[in-house]
Amino acid sequence: SPCAQNSHKGRCTTLPACKTHATPGPKMSDLQQLLDMGFPQVRAEKALSKTGFKGAQAAMDWIFAHENDPDIDEPLSSAGAGGHVLGGKKEGASSAAGGEEAATADPQALSLVCQDCGKKLSSQIACQKHATNTGHTNFAESTEEIKPLTEEEKAVRAEQLKKLIAQRKVEKQEQEKKEELQREVARRMTGKEIAEAKRQHELNEMKRLAEERKRQKDEDKALKQKVLAQIEKDRAERAAAAAAAEARRKGQPLPEPAEPAAPTPATAPEAKKEKKEYKECRLQIRDPKEGNIVLTLRPTDTLQAVNEKVAEARPGRVFRLSVPHPRRVFTADDVHSTLDELGLVPSAVLMLS
Repeated sequence: SPCAQNSHKGRCTTLPACKTHATPGPKMSDLQQLLDMGFPQVRAEKALSKTGFKGAQAAMDWIFAHENDPDIDEPLSSAGAGGHVLGGKKEGASSAAGGEEAATADPQALSLVCQDCGKKLSSQIACQKHATNTGHTNFAESTEEIKPLTEEEKAVRAEQLKKLIAQRKVEKQEQEKKEELQREVARRMTGKEIAEAKRQHELNEMKRLAEERKRQKDEDKALKQKVLAQIEKDRAERAAAAAAAEARRKGQPLPEPAEPAAPTPATAPEAKKEKKEYKECRLQIRDPKEGNIVLTLRPTDTLQAVNEKVAEARPGRVFRLSVPHPRRVFTADDVHSTLDELGLVPSAVLMLS
């Protein structure tokens, strides 16, 4: 049934249960669509309410038609049911009573203007936005009314908003791609730094091992020279003792001990060996059980290579190698030493036991 107060204009306030004047609620999809297009939430809600919630397109047309209203950015609770236009006529008896006073009063401000660039603005909120975007601070009131947009201008404005939204989406996607690329570059740089640090650590470790091997070689060389000197000394002592015994047996005076001046002929070939470079090393390994083994290796081969060759020739046997004279049994500490460092170049005889 029609409202009992259907003679009044605006919303029915006396009959809360009146279906004729019931106000429908906003659709979240229409409101969200307006917000995505860049409209403020207050304007979007007011436009949907003013158009009876007939859709986003009707609300957008209402915003373009009333964007110059001074109360466009005021909430519905303070804007009133019928809206308000700056400079418009007042309703009721107050309009008739104050007609003469309004005729003689000063012209009423209908808009605001930026004195820095001359742009006309509809409200204080519009002035604040303009000042934030441009940095302009000089504003003044104006009696010129801002004309509402035509249908063509509304369509152009809506198309511009759509293009702006699409452009912002593209810019956001490009920014995300750029940030992803920067993160990938940073990740790769971190991986390269880790790989470089690992390579430098391995290089330092190799240098340390090389220095350790060189130190061991120098110690082995000094030990070898000391052993050779001791052998030569023992040989000279045995020769002197034999000569003294022979002199006593024959009743002859004891010979005077010889002074160790120049190296004996026995040490001369040894000195010549150290100066000469050999390309091969021939080893004869004597095995009392299964016969001798003859190997031809390089001077730079290690004792480990000799052990492997012997293990191939004598499978299943546990053995060790030694030098008969001077007596020396090779241990696990000697497996990484070369044949040249062990004094087995150019040829040597080893015992298998």
